[in-house]
Amino acid sequence: MSGTKPARGLLTVEQLKARCKVDPTTHCWLWQGATSGGQPRIHTLDYARAEKRVMSGPLAAWQIAYNAPPRPGCLVFRGCQHELCLNPAHLREASDKAAIG
Repeated sequence: MSGTKPARGLLTVEQLKARCKVDPTTHCWLWQGATSGGQPRIHTLDYARAEKRVMSGPLAAWQIAYNAPPRPGCLVFRGCQHELCLNPAHLREASDKAAIG
């Protein structure tokens, strides 16, 4: 049987949202896929490394939404503090958690 294998990983916001349950009150996108230590783990393109790999949910969701890594020296955090939320609108880029406010 010939043909191509389906692409592994999530590459679009639509694919990301389809793997989440949307909370109608908070608008959090609650991840329904793989986790490690209670945190989402997603296989996607890491723009900083120019390769696909498994990474933390917030970092993966940021790169899926913006097609770019966070700015140098910055980390990605959830502004809503729900550990399964991957809504790009809830993600914040900052040099440390104290800078999020």
